[in-house]
Amino acid sequence: MSAMTTQRTTDRTATEPRAQKGSVPFCRNGPSGASHKRGLTPFGPTPFSHSAFTLIELMVVVGIIIVLVSITMPAIGPMLASNKEAQVMNTLGGLLINAQATSIQSATCAGLRIERAFRTNDAGFMVDANGLCRIQPGYDTTNPVVPLDHQRARFVTLSAYKEQVFTHLAESKVYDLPKDYWLAPDYALYNGFPEANKPNSLDETLLGWAPQYSSIYFAPYNRIETFYIIFNAQGELVYYPAGKLVYADQTQQFMAGSDVVLPKLPHSDPSARSVYVYDRRMWDEILKTDSVARQSFLRASRAVNINRITGTIVEEKTQ
Repeated sequence: MSAMTTQRTTDRTATEPRAQKGSVPFCRNGPSGASHKRGLTPFGPTPFSHSAFTLIELMVVVGIIIVLVSITMPAIGPMLASNKEAQVMNTLGGLLINAQATSIQSATCAGLRIERAFRTNDAGFMVDANGLCRIQPGYDTTNPVVPLDHQRARFVTLSAYKEQVFTHLAESKVYDLPKDYWLAPDYALYNGFPEANKPNSLDETLLGWAPQYSSIYFAPYNRIETFYIIFNAQGELVYYPAGKLVYADQTQQFMAGSDVVLPKLPHSDPSARSVYVYDRRMWDEILKTDSVARQSFLRASRAVNINRITGTIVEEKTQ
């Protein structure tokens, strides 16, 4: 029986067609089989076998993406704003620690000058719209400054000329602060600011100040955009009165005959002991003469208190 089965298998194998070299092997489905319909061959998928999105499928995917974006955007906006605000806080905290360390190390008053940034040349001098500084012929004294869209911070220390004035440390850099969130001094919301014995006002027309030295008026600034934070020789945060807060402004040196003169410019207000961090873009959307709206906005901004002894930020809260 076994011999007969073996013989039949051998005969059947001998009668089946054999694939010749270079020919297509036998395919049970044939040319019209399922494999052909799916773009498949015994050698694998054909070049045209990849499936593609239909227009309807593509529209569904796009619709899902739009829905997801619309859901997440309201959460992303405040998160990004919070990160920028935190960046300003961290930068300010580091600058305060360094300023306090400078005052202790030098055994004299030192601190920060927070100012609205302005265009300067390579030497660090303030320039006009034509790129000229005050010691150059043709300098535009009627429009002496080109303001920029952010604030910057300078380390200042009390130096003895003929009188005691604050000066920027030549070896220290100027630090640019983030442009979206700005700092304002605490006295911006005090009664008597900006005009003594009058209610508080943040009307833009009242905030300008042009310091004077040697009968010359120098570049004006906004009184809530440029201010000081001062530590005494023991490293304590202090109230430094406006009458003594004089700054030797190296960026506005001028010619007197053949001499280059360093102006000592008085500041309009005392030093700050706390600050507000506010959204500058939203501030710019408020009418400049609408003092009430500006006051409400600044009060709702983040108030930052500074520890008098340690010089660190000790409290952050939205009022």
